[in-house]
Amino acid sequence: MIDLSLLSEVLWLKDFTWAQDPTIVRVILAIAIWLGLILLPYLLMKSVNYRLTESHLVITLMGIPVRRVRIRDIRHMDTDAHGVAERWYNTLSSSRARLVIHRKKGWPFRTIIITPKNPFGMMHDLQKAKEKNKATEGAIRS
Repeated sequence: MIDLSLLSEVLWLKDFTWAQDPTIVRVILAIAIWLGLILLPYLLMKSVNYRLTESHLVITLMGIPVRRVRIRDIRHMDTDAHGVAERWYNTLSSSRARLVIHRKKGWPFRTIIITPKNPFGMMHDLQKAKEKNKATEGAIRS
């Protein structure tokens, strides 16, 4: 075990006389919690990324896949959002660069909104992947 009484012997800790006042410690702790509550959602939002594989659109949070959307289940895509949707934003200005994906089936939402840097480029890539999947399914069935 560590003897905590030895901490009072450390020279640089003797300079922190303010840490012995409980009100100052509470204020500093409250400020730290407040900053954490403000910064944590922002950092989480900035860590959302989108990756396109052969059969899925993968949404990752800090590199961990949290959502997969089958490309063959996509009905159509546009940039105007209406109604209730599942939102995966990675920017504060979500109205400028958003891609709305409407699926054929899904629970709890059939609509997913993502905010890639280039929504029209992502839409083009998804459309090409969708056509490729249709061609592959047609070749398998024949």
